Amino acid sequence: MTLCRPLPALLLLIWLLLLVGLHGWGSGRPFLPVDDLGGALYPRNPYVSTAETARDLWRLGTLERPAFHELRAFFLRESAEHAGVEYRQDVFSLSLGGRLLPKHPLLPSLLGAPVYALAGTAGFWVMEQLVIVALAVSGYRVARSMADQGPSLVAAALLLLGTKVFWFYSYTFSYDLLGAALIVGGLALLPARPVVAGLLWGLALHIRVTHGILFPFLLLACHPWRGSVPRAWLCCTLACLLAALPHFIYGAAVFGDALRGSYARVPVFAAGTEGLDADSMHLSLGYLREAGERLLWGGRESVFFAYPALAALPWALGGMIRPHTSGEVRRKAAWITAGALASLVLHLSYSYWIGSGGDRFVLAAACVVLPLLALGMGPSKRCRVSGSGLVPADPG
Repeated sequence: MTLCRPLPALLLLIWLLLLVGLHGWGSGRPFLPVDDLGGALYPRNPYVSTAETARDLWRLGTLERPAFHELRAFFLRESAEHAGVEYRQDVFSLSLGGRLLPKHPLLPSLLGAPVYALAGTAGFWVMEQLVIVALAVSGYRVARSMADQGPSLVAAALLLLGTKVFWFYSYTFSYDLLGAALIVGGLALLPARPVVAGLLWGLALHIRVTHGILFPFLLLACHPWRGSVPRAWLCCTLACLLAALPHFIYGAAVFGDALRGSYARVPVFAAGTEGLDADSMHLSLGYLREAGERLLWGGRESVFFAYPALAALPWALGGMIRPHTSGEVRRKAAWITAGALASLVLHLSYSYWIGSGGDRFVLAAACVVLPLLALGMGPSKRCRVSGSGLVPADPG
């Protein structure tokens, strides 16, 4: 079939993304909505907040948005009038110097500012479509390194259509989607270009530091550790640290915490006073044991509701153990699966999952593991180990 070739499939994807965007616009679905709280504008979700930061960064040349001060005044006033209520917000953080700065990752706002300058609000939508296309191409390349062309295209399609990527993320401005695209893109490039992969992964740490739990597993998937430290490990790790270094320096210098950064100083309001949220990144294995089942399949924010294609993973894992599957492919798939599971366990232990769109925390893990679905659809490729890592014996 013609559609079982990469270029026609890519053109079909672009056409479908245009249809989804036109449908959202034509149906009146708000794009990046902001709520009016009595004169103070409050972004409806964190993705809107990063877009608003990009707008003001271009228009005003500052990260300290006037809207932050308006919201602060609103919460101080409301908390004084309702003394028994604590007001939490998910928009700004308080720097060590007393400035109000964005709570959420700066990278998408920095990338989005010139896009906004070129195309206005529509530029955010265009940028999101480009990220989705990059994610699809990278997912296809990861699958193609282990399976034939047809199954790889199907796996890439399921990565988009069998998750919220296509139906939700294509009509917003998501930094989680950007993080997933950086990680899967790095994985696709890792066998031949470990330095570029490391740079992409370092940028992904600007989105979420917790993404780092994936990287050792993905390195082992593409560059087995046999004897001495693989050169690719050193190159990738150094590049990753180099790309992530500005994020850690910013967090330490501005907020006094290199790892948590802006999340370490999130203001909360009670009785007309301002304090800091001491529990903004709480991870608890007890919470995982208590709520794990509900987080996996118990509601709209559960893992399998957001990513139903993950239910087909046992089929893919069955393909791993077939006699015709090479040991190299089996090992690569096993390490990728282990990394995704480690990321899943880590993020499921976040006690604020419910109510904060917790399924987005594991978007990257889902996008990393879903290309393995190609293994359940036919014979795997035979791979060889070269100086640049695990590569297909037949790269066609």
